[in-house]
Amino acid sequence: EPKRAQAFAYRGRTFMQQQNYARAIEDFNQALRLKPDQFDLHTQRGLALYRQENFDRAIQDFDQAVELLSQTGDGDASQQALIFKYRAQAYARRNETEKALSDFDQAAMLVLQGIEPDEKSKEIGPISPALEAQAAEIFSQRGMLHATQGNTLQAIDDFNRAIKLNSRDVQALYQRGLAHLQQQDVAQAIADFNEAIVIDPDSADAFYQRGLAYAEQENYRYALEDYNQALLLRPGNADIVFQKAQVFAKLGQYIEAVESLNLVLRLNPAEAAALYQRGYAYFQQDDHSQALQDFNQVLALELDDQIRVQCLHHRGLIFSRRGEYA
Repeated sequence: EPKRAQAFAYRGRTFMQQQNYARAIEDFNQALRLKPDQFDLHTQRGLALYRQENFDRAIQDFDQAVELLSQTGDGDASQQALIFKYRAQAYARRNETEKALSDFDQAAMLVLQGIEPDEKSKEIGPISPALEAQAAEIFSQRGMLHATQGNTLQAIDDFNRAIKLNSRDVQALYQRGLAHLQQQDVAQAIADFNEAIVIDPDSADAFYQRGLAYAEQENYRYALEDYNQALLLRPGNADIVFQKAQVFAKLGQYIEAVESLNLVLRLNPAEAAALYQRGYAYFQQDDHSQALQDFNQVLALELDDQIRVQCLHHRGLIFSRRGEYA
């Protein structure tokens, strides 16, 4: 029976590597029928269920794994941390933030037992790269969860710890850059995006966010370069094209702004911000007929926001210049 259980478990792990999660779950079911007290089998089946986005059942398996570990004392701190990390991820996907943070805290505490020095000796033994990477991932993911909750300073602290453990953690660098932008620390954000791009020069997101940061600094030429690079990596992305149009407008290149906004509107014909910005670009070129068409389209959307106010303002200016006061 133990050998049969091992065979099912091995085949299940093979199916996991092939991303065939349904077949993996079938094999883990068989293995658990033969060896129901194996925490690692519950962990692996839970991970397969998580990958299928079956978060409720995944959490049940992770709960069972935690319970078995508490009963048997099996598993080292690193293995325990892994289970808490997986369960935290599942809770996060269910928007159960407090439970997710609690499990990330537990995972961090467990994994640090193998990394931080003893209080008396102040020394630690050799640390495996795998353990450092695991700890960095836990801090990085907890940081992202803090960021989604608006806890920016706590998020930055976690990203700092992740990067200290793994200086090439591109996700932590990128996310710390986003957090610094939230704190209006644009220079530090750019520094983080710079490092992220060095490690992963194919990161469209890093180029895009660095472009936004340069635009915030009114360094529009650099912003334009980054948007162009981001578009090479992610062609036709409407958000990037829209920001590129914004930069063209800031540089007074209204013809180029209109060309970019035309592309945005082909992708999203009812995008109010793009319609307004194109109308504004036409207005700056004294093409009042085209500007009015765009402003009227925005107003027909019956929005109640700043864009509507700006459209009314510029439409009023056009009527005034035409002498149409009635």
